[in-house]
Amino acid sequence: MRAGPPYDARLQSALGPGLGRAEEAIAQSHLLARVIRRAIRERNLTQVRAADLLGITQPDVSDLVRGKLGRFSMERMERFLNALDMEVRIQVGPKPKAKEKAGISVQLVGSLSTPAGSTHRAL
Repeated sequence: MRAGPPYDARLQSALGPGLGRAEEAIAQSHLLARVIRRAIRERNLTQVRAADLLGITQPDVSDLVRGKLGRFSMERMERFLNALDMEVRIQVGPKPKAKEKAGISVQLVGSLSTPAGSTHRAL
């Protein structure tokens, strides 16, 4: 893996396809964190209230909203999303023929401010 600064969601988006597995995982973590931050903001939760709801400390919420994700596994962030009444779905299927190799993607179904059932869009 190449040396350099940690990737953020904007850089991952700019890099596009061809990311290594580590970079994909980092990008996915940042995308989940963005959904968590957005849910906290849209619910007008203080960091203390969000910490209580997520079962973590206020300093952990601070790290989460600032994008310091080193201590947060994907599974842990999925539990945070569940605590925020967000459904997490994992789908497995064959690789599309148009793709050179199989990958992993994260999608937000609808948006936090629109009714359920709206169209899928990639984060």
